[in-house]
Amino acid sequence: MKKSFSIFWILYMLFFAIPFPMILYYSINYSEEVYSTDRLSSPVLSLILLGISIMLWAILLVRYFKKWVLATFRLKEDLNNIQKRGLLKEARVVSAVKTGAIVDHNTEYDVVFSFENLVGTPIQEKMILVDTKPGLHRYVAGNKLKIRVDQELKSFPYITVDGAAIHYNTKKIILAILVWLLFVVFVVGYYIFSYNFENGGTGWRFLQFWHPLVLCPIILLSYGFLLALIYNRLEGNPKNINELKYRGIQTDAKLIRATQTGMLINDQPQVKFEFEFQDLHGKTQHASLKKVISLLKVHITQQPSIRIFYLKENPQIIAFADDFKTP
Repeated sequence: MKKSFSIFWILYMLFFAIPFPMILYYSINYSEEVYSTDRLSSPVLSLILLGISIMLWAILLVRYFKKWVLATFRLKEDLNNIQKRGLLKEARVVSAVKTGAIVDHNTEYDVVFSFENLVGTPIQEKMILVDTKPGLHRYVAGNKLKIRVDQELKSFPYITVDGAAIHYNTKKIILAILVWLLFVVFVVGYYIFSYNFENGGTGWRFLQFWHPLVLCPIILLSYGFLLALIYNRLEGNPKNINELKYRGIQTDAKLIRATQTGMLINDQPQVKFEFEFQDLHGKTQHASLKKVISLLKVHITQQPSIRIFYLKENPQIIAFADDFKTP
């Protein structure tokens, strides 16, 4: 359900980033005379817009190549580094569910581990693992095994099973490269199509700010910022949410006040929580956070206390302990 939901929203956002601007542009600009001179940009402006467009698409293509292709190679390097220098800890398998995928004739599992973070607070983490030694029955709920934890928290995932062999998923790499190449072909092809269909002997003067060649990459680039804003600021997650999880101390905080900010996200209220709690040194700390609360969980605003994570070095940085629970 979660996977299909994610795919739906990815397709939904892509529609408003690429097809929708194209539909609007061509339906508006080509409902009358195609090459009316009042729609043409000046030669200088058209060259500026062309340069901006090429630069934006290049940034997108490089970013997607890093995310879709290079990230796989970087992941293997990061996990190998954790194997060499990571902190050795004991973990317990909470659950292990088959994903349905078979990698090199071995079963792939979605495994949830329970272990103590870098300051001794119990946390959970999820990893996709391939069981290369099924006879050992390592990934069975309740079993204990050794893991390595990245103390520097450089890149996710921050843990790996001690002694695990790191392999590339060749099929996924090839698929990622093919998808990226198709995207490159689409972008280059759209430049060629636009020029041949729209230039009318005026070169690139048909380019305007709202042309899809300029507007689409702006929308795609803005998605990253908007998603970060929604999931971090509006949801109440601080920028260093991973540091909180791996270096945070868990405690029960007294709820002093919970007030709605007046902002609604998907008809769900954003609430400002104000807390009071004792840190490790017995000092009383006051901290607050804003979080979007589901209508099904609005009762937590009436609770006398809520379990939170806080940073020892900066107790003002907090998060709900429930935010770190692995589904």
